[in-house]
Amino acid sequence: ITLKTLGPDHPDTAATYKNMGVLCYKMEDYTQSLKHLELALAIMLKSFDPEHPRISDIKSRIAAVMKKM
Repeated sequence: ITLKTLGPDHPDTAATYKNMGVLCYKMEDYTQSLKHLELALAIMLKSFDPEHPRISDIKSRIAAVMKKM
């Protein structure tokens, strides 16, 4: 729904991907988690400075996933 209404480059779309990544992580599906978190990061980098807290949050989540893989 978010993708259709806001488009692929909106920060809220990225937040949805991040949330899906977190859910997949909790379900121990690390491949899908990484996929969603990387999409979220790519979108967020279009809207925010690389030092923004949202970017840092996603990067730390990606690192946590990669440690599990």
